[in-house]
Amino acid sequence: MNQELFDLNKAISRNPKNASLYHKRGIVYRELGDHKTAVNDFTRAIEINPTIATYYYDRALAYLSFTLVSDEAPRQAIKDFDKAIELDPKNASYFYGRASAYYRLGCVFISDFPATAEAWEQANRDYDKAIELDPKNESYYVARAQWGSDNDKINALTKAIELNPKNASSYSGRGSAYSSLHNYEQAISDYSKAIELDPMNESHYFSRGLAYSALDNHQQAINDFNKHIELKPSCSVYCERAKAYQALGNHQQAINDYDRAEECSNKETYIDEMSRERDAANCCHQRAIIYHNLGNYKQAIIEYNKAIGLNPTNACQYYNRGLAYNNLGVYPQAVKDFSKAIDINPLYAECYWRRALAHGSLGNVKQEIIDLQIAARLEFKPAREFLLKIGENW
Repeated sequence: MNQELFDLNKAISRNPKNASLYHKRGIVYRELGDHKTAVNDFTRAIEINPTIATYYYDRALAYLSFTLVSDEAPRQAIKDFDKAIELDPKNASYFYGRASAYYRLGCVFISDFPATAEAWEQANRDYDKAIELDPKNESYYVARAQWGSDNDKINALTKAIELNPKNASSYSGRGSAYSSLHNYEQAISDYSKAIELDPMNESHYFSRGLAYSALDNHQQAINDFNKHIELKPSCSVYCERAKAYQALGNHQQAINDYDRAEECSNKETYIDEMSRERDAANCCHQRAIIYHNLGNYKQAIIEYNKAIGLNPTNACQYYNRGLAYNNLGVYPQAVKDFSKAIDINPLYAECYWRRALAHGSLGNVKQEIIDLQIAARLEFKPAREFLLKIGENW
C-alpha cells in the first residue's frame, strides 16, 4: 500500500471527524487514479465541514476524471465548482475548472448544437473571468483560444506567448488560426518558431507543409512532409505529399505516395473500420484521378473499382468512373454509374448533365431532355444554355 495512504488511514482511524484528513486522502486516491474512492473521501470531508471551497473544487476535479460518456459527471462537477466559487469568488482556478466542466458538457451534447453552443459559451465566460482574476496565467489564455473567432484565438495565444515564449504549441495554435484566415506567411512564421522550439514534433512540419502548399510553394511543402515522414509516417502526410507532387507534375511519385498512404491506412489505429476503409478508398480514388487526367481511362477504372469496393457510398467515385467510361465510349456503363451517383446524391446537378449527354450519345433523346431539365432546375448553367438553344423549357 502507498505509504502516504497507509499513514492517512491510521490518522483517520484515530480522528474520524477530521475533514482535512479525508481531503488529503481523497487527493491521494485521485492521484492514484481511484476517482470514485476520491469522491467518497471528498464527500466525507464536505459533510464534516461544508465551508471549505477546496473540498468542493477537488471533488469536482475527481468527477471530471470519470471516463463515462454522459452528462452526469460534468454536471456534478459544475455544481461543485459553483459551490467553490460561492465560497471563494476570487479564486481564478475555480472558474477555470468550471469552464473545463462546461466544455466537457458541450462535448456530451455534440449532436445537439444549441445545447453544445450554450455550454461552450458559458465555458468562454468562465475562461474570461479566470483571466480577469489572474491575467498572468498562460494556461488560461491557451484554454481560451480553443473557442471564438480566429482573431480571438490569435489574440489569446499572442498573450500566452508573451507570458511564455517557449511554448511551441502556442505558436502552432496561432499558426493554425492564421492559416484559417489565409494569412499563410504569418502561419509559416509561427510554425517555424514551433519547429525551432520542438523540432521532434512531426505535426509542426505537417502544418507548415500545408501552408506552403496553399502558397503553391510545393517543393518546400514536400521538404516539410519529408521531415514528417522521417519522424512518423502516416496516411495523411503521404496523401499531402502526393498532392504536392501532382502539382509539380510528378505523377508517378504521386501515385507511389498514394500507394504508401494506402499501406499506412492498413497499419494505423482507427476509431472504427469504416474510417480505415474510407482513407484507403481515398487513396485509390486519387490514384484513379491521376490516371484519368493522364488519359489512361482503363487503369483509372481499375482504381475507381477498388475505391468503390472500399467505400460504396461516395457519389463522386461513381461519377468519376462514369466519366472514364464515357471517355472510352462505353455509354451504357457511364449511364449506370451516373445513375448510382444520383441515387446517393439526388441533388448532384452535374451528374444529371453528364447522364443527359451519355443518353444523347446512345440516341435516348427523351431521357436526355428529362435529365437536362432536372439539371437546369438545379441551376446548372450549361444545362439551361443547352435547353434554351434547342427551345426547351425546364
